[in-house]
Amino acid sequence: PSSIRWFYRLLSYVIAPFSACVFTNANTIAVYHDTRVMSTFKQTVNKLAEGDSVVIFPEKNEPYNGILWQFQDRFVDVARLYKKKTGKALAFVPFYLAPNLKQMYFGEPVYFCPENSMDEERTRICKELAQRITDIAVGLPRHRVVPYPNLPRKEYPFNEVKEPACENA
Repeated sequence: PSSIRWFYRLLSYVIAPFSACVFTNANTIAVYHDTRVMSTFKQTVNKLAEGDSVVIFPEKNEPYNGILWQFQDRFVDVARLYKKKTGKALAFVPFYLAPNLKQMYFGEPVYFCPENSMDEERTRICKELAQRITDIAVGLPRHRVVPYPNLPRKEYPFNEVKEPACENA
């Protein structure tokens, strides 16, 4: 309502500096979707080579199974650069967060295989990660899943796989 817009405007002035402070000190790696993407990859590989862990959220706005959304597959390219720099195969560890259960879960890692083509590895790693994350979610007690798109909390889905609808000819 227009009668309280002044409050939200004032609140935005308070929140902005706080948000800037959090994101400046959160030790994040900027993700670019243009020619600067190599900067993202280089920073990620350097952090991994230093022994740090990196969390990647590869989902895109395309449904997968009611629990997860499709993954953008180019994040897998970090593994090739990491292998080139360190000589080691990178492990992608599936991670599932269930806020309603107040738990986080880690699955068995999926290792990059440099003998395969990058297209094969992107597809394989994304499929295996999606399946392992889905298996973790489905294996837990019934709970609401925090979805990729921004939805009202009452519309959050439950941890049940939704099969694609069959189309009759």
